[in-house]
Amino acid sequence: VILGRVSEGRGNDIDILRIDGASPVIEPYLRANWNERQGDISPDGRWMAYASDESGRNEIYVRSFPEPGAPVQISDSGGVGPAWAPDGSTIYYAGGQWMMRASLSLQQGQVTVRSRTRLFPHSGLEVTTASFFQTLGFPRRYDVDPTSNRFLMVQSKEEVFNLGVPVRVVTNWFEELKQLAAEGQKR
Repeated sequence: VILGRVSEGRGNDIDILRIDGASPVIEPYLRANWNERQGDISPDGRWMAYASDESGRNEIYVRSFPEPGAPVQISDSGGVGPAWAPDGSTIYYAGGQWMMRASLSLQQGQVTVRSRTRLFPHSGLEVTTASFFQTLGFPRRYDVDPTSNRFLMVQSKEEVFNLGVPVRVVTNWFEELKQLAAEGQKR
């Protein structure tokens, strides 16, 4: 399990909670004089993507896992909230006002960025450095569907209404489905 830890004098660090033995053990993964946060382990378990401000602004990096090797910068115009695609060859992240996709080459223990693509504009996925949530290592506000590379995003009511897309919540939908099925059988 990946843990974010706020360390006095250093900011955010990434630790690993190992629960494979009799009692859980917390082990440090990244400890530096800048902020590292939002760790995400690759599907094959060999890499850790994370956000860090070691360059002076939030960017996405990848290091080997479980032993952290040298960092490889993935984003080039800022980034937060990395998420691996199910096949492990792509990292999604929020960069500026765009949802981004970085296609990677992961061969012979080396990480290379093949391309970066703007996917679509977003609102509210990038968190400013002055934000309270920055102190807490703010959580990613989206996830990638493991079967289709579609996104599930958490947005505020204002963001949804600004999209012009109606949101409909249906409660007791299973009961309604049973009723419609029964009516269909009568015909």
